Amino acid sequence: MNIAATVENGIDQRIADADRLYGPPTSAHELLGVIAEEYAELIDAIRSGKIMSVQWEAMDLAAACLRLADACEGPRDDFARRSGFLDARETSPQKGIPL
Repeated sequence: MNIAATVENGIDQRIADADRLYGPPTSAHELLGVIAEEYAELIDAIRSGKIMSVQWEAMDLAAACLRLADACEGPRDDFARRSGFLDARETSPQKGIPL
C-alpha cells in the first residue's frame, strides 16, 4: 500500500513535534498512555462523522505508535529499564514469559 504523501508528511511532522516538545520517550508505559488517549480521540472522531477529524486523529495515533516502535529499536538502557523490559538488547517479542 502506498501512503499518500500528505498523510505521510503529517505523521512525520507529528513525530518531529512530539520529539521537540517532549524529548525522547521515557518508557513504553508513557507512550502507551499517549496511544490510549489518541485511540479514545479517534473513537470520538469516528462517532462524530467528520472525515477530517477522523484523518487527524488517525495520524495522531499512528505517530504515537511509530514513536513507540522506534523507541524499541535498539532501546536505550534507561528506556528499557523504565519499561520493565527483561533485556535491553532483546529485539524480538518475549515468548512464554508470564505477565
